[in-house]
Formats: sequence, C-alpha cells, structure tokens
Amino acid sequence: RGIPGALLGSLIFNLPFFLIGLLAFRLGVFERPADHRRLLISAMLVGAALWAVDMWSLHESLWAWLPVIPVVQVARPIHNGFGLVSGSGVYLSFTYIGAIALLVAFSKVWEQSLAAIFGAAGRLALTNYIVQFAVLSVLIYPYGFGVKFTPQSGAAAAVIFFAALAVFSRWWLARFRLGPAEWLLRSLTYARLQPLRRRAVQGASISGE
Repeated sequence: RGIPGALLGSLIFNLPFFLIGLLAFRLGVFERPADHRRLLISAMLVGAALWAVDMWSLHESLWAWLPVIPVVQVARPIHNGFGLVSGSGVYLSFTYIGAIALLVAFSKVWEQSLAAIFGAAGRLALTNYIVQFAVLSVLIYPYGFGVKFTPQSGAAAAVIFFAALAVFSRWWLARFRLGPAEWLLRSLTYARLQPLRRRAVQGASISGE
C-alpha cells in the first residue's frame, strides 16, 4: 500500500533465488555435496563478499576510486538492480547453505542431527514459506504491528519462530501426507484431489491388496 510496484519488485528479486535453488537441486548439489565441494565453497565466499559489499556500502567506495564513472548514476543503479539493497543478510544464506551442505557431506552425525531438526520442516517448505511471509509481514510492516527488531532480538525471534514451525511440521506430518500448500499444488498439478490423510492412503493400499 502506497508503494507502487512493491509486490512485483519483490517477486522479481526473489525469483533468481528460487532458480538458483532449482539449478542446485538439478545438479545434485544437495544429494552429493561432497562432489560439489568447490562449488559450495565458492558460493560461501560469494555470499560473504556480497554481504560485506552491502553491509558497508562498499560499492560506493569501490566506484569512487574510478572518478570517471559517477557513483550515483552508475554504481547505485547497478547495486539496486541486482537487489543488493534489499538486505545484506539475504546473501549470507549462500554461506549458511554451503557450510551446512559440507557438514552433511563429511559427517554422518551432522547429517542425522540436521535431518531430525529440519527434515519435517523441509517437507512442508512451501507451507512454511507462506506462513513465514504472512506472519512476518503482519508483524514488521506498517500496515501491521510495525514491530522493530534489533539484531539480537531478531535472531532470537527467528529461532523461536522456526522451532514453532518445526514442531508444527512434525505434528502435521504425523497425521497428513503433505502440507496444506503442497497438497493444493499437487492437486492442481494432477487436476484431481490427492489423498491427504495418512489413514486414507493406508486404507487404499489395503483394499488394493
């Protein structure tokens, strides 16, 4: 509200991250992280570098060393066009993901521990994404409660919020095969309602036998 094109801009900014994740999945980065060690390390370094550039506005300092190229007319539009202005923390996700993938690749203990924590939430990834977007939008933006988080309170709130989603995901998957959003998407994909409750699937398999 009051910001023309904000929704379209948000979609344009987030789309490349979805495509990067899809490409990584198709390349088998998450299934065979040990085979993609160089790629993961490169992603970690790029994420950290982009975070540093945005955190301290280094793009303006770097461009300022070249006086023939104006900062305001060139550097800032390029910076904004690539979405760097949208938040330095976004690019640290590459560093986080790379580090977690390497831990999983070289330690079965880490793999089992992380699967126990994130597995159920990952199976409801679309549902949890929508819930996060809705809840945080109402909490943070002016049309909602306008809550202001410090780095410390924001980190604590993130841990608590994700823990709640993880508990909900485990509870939901104990009763249903798919998350609500995942079920809706799959039903639309196959053009017919998919079984949702676990008992319905078990009953179908027994009758089929």
